[in-house]
Amino acid sequence: MKNKFLFLILLSILVIVQISCGSSAPIVSTATSPAESSIEDSSPTEEIGEEPIAIPTVEPTAIPTVKPTPTAQLGTRRDNPAPVGSTITIDDMELQVITFTRPADSIVKAGNMFNTDPETGKEYLFVEITAKCVKDSTESCSISVFNFKMVGSLGIKYDAEWFLSGVEGLLEDTDFYGGTLVSGNVAFIVGIDETDLLVIYEPFFQDPAYFDLD
Repeated sequence: MKNKFLFLILLSILVIVQISCGSSAPIVSTATSPAESSIEDSSPTEEIGEEPIAIPTVEPTAIPTVKPTPTAQLGTRRDNPAPVGSTITIDDMELQVITFTRPADSIVKAGNMFNTDPETGKEYLFVEITAKCVKDSTESCSISVFNFKMVGSLGIKYDAEWFLSGVEGLLEDTDFYGGTLVSGNVAFIVGIDETDLLVIYEPFFQDPAYFDLD
């Protein structure tokens, strides 16, 4: 009886030990581990958007201002002569080319048979000029045929013929007071083939003036 009692006690002890060993098994939990929790908590709570791309500002290219070339005043250059009948104020005078006569050989020959005959291929040409002195009436102007030249398509500059005998109406070297008007023909010998003829007035202390005969 006593032995049976001891056996029961030992059996009970073994059962208790077995139960105790079984309860010591690890418990699997679905909770987040501290390490995982730390990683998740450290992540930002907002989505990181893409940074905007900076578009460089392009400054407008400055367009240079092109200034128009000023138009030369009529009569101040060979390529911009004043037409017949125009008035150019120069050398304290208002000059005008009124008309011209070409050829004028017969006029010259009628004045005096000893007047110079033009060379072959050349002819006389008369240009009627008027000049008004624009100074005060107490001051005088001066005009001379030596101030007049002529040029044409051949590019040759011709001097005025200053000595012609017996020809009336020629412009003479003259001193005249303000308000006075003088006129007369200036004679030239030019090439028969010359075209685009211009009368040039060349003062001593100013730029020349150009008159177109066409």
